[in-house]
Amino acid sequence: MCIKEMTFRDLVQKRYSCRDFLDTEIDKNILDEIADAARLQPSAVNSQQYKIHICTKNAARRVSKARGMYNRFIDNVPAFIVITEDRRNIALKAINLAQYNDWVPIDIGIAVSAICYRALELGVSSCILGLYKEKEIQ
Repeated sequence: MCIKEMTFRDLVQKRYSCRDFLDTEIDKNILDEIADAARLQPSAVNSQQYKIHICTKNAARRVSKARGMYNRFIDNVPAFIVITEDRRNIALKAINLAQYNDWVPIDIGIAVSAICYRALELGVSSCILGLYKEKEIQ
């Protein structure tokens, strides 16, 4: 049997925010490939002012508990990819000040999009979370 590769258009049409996850462990190599998609994305001055954290097992349970009263569907999710800001790039700080703009959230958005599409391509569902207890995740 031949498996047809998905085109980008296929991915865009099939991508949705899943809210019914299996609690099956995801292979580390697949998680690494998904996270690597973010690393390969463009960012302002190629600064990549973010860090990518793959959370599984106990770390995933701690992240799921930081959901507050929202997102109850993540209680048994086996893995999370958490992105944190890393604002140490001096060149980008200067550009942000000169242009009165902050590129870091835009760059993170681009990285998150790549993560979601690569996950789908590899058969892993995803949902971007915006409501969480930041201090608990830190």
